[in-house]
Amino acid sequence: MGKLSIEKKSGIKESLKAGKSVCDVSSKFGISKSTVHRMGRTINSTVMKSKGCCPIKLLPQTKRSIVRMMAHGKHKTA
Repeated sequence: MGKLSIEKKSGIKESLKAGKSVCDVSSKFGISKSTVHRMGRTINSTVMKSKGCCPIKLLPQTKRSIVRMMAHGKHKTA
């Protein structure tokens, strides 16, 4: 199969962002589920994903900044 057109790629990304399932998007655009899933991973790579336990309370960047402030004496406790 050839490369996907830019219009088709943008349609797939918009459908995934809208919350459509991988199966629905693959049948709508006529491509494999693995291709849609791979495109979805690139879209959501910036989003922090839960590991299935408690929700994350602080972002890693926030944790680092708190540790830095404590190390430099700006804060006594977190």
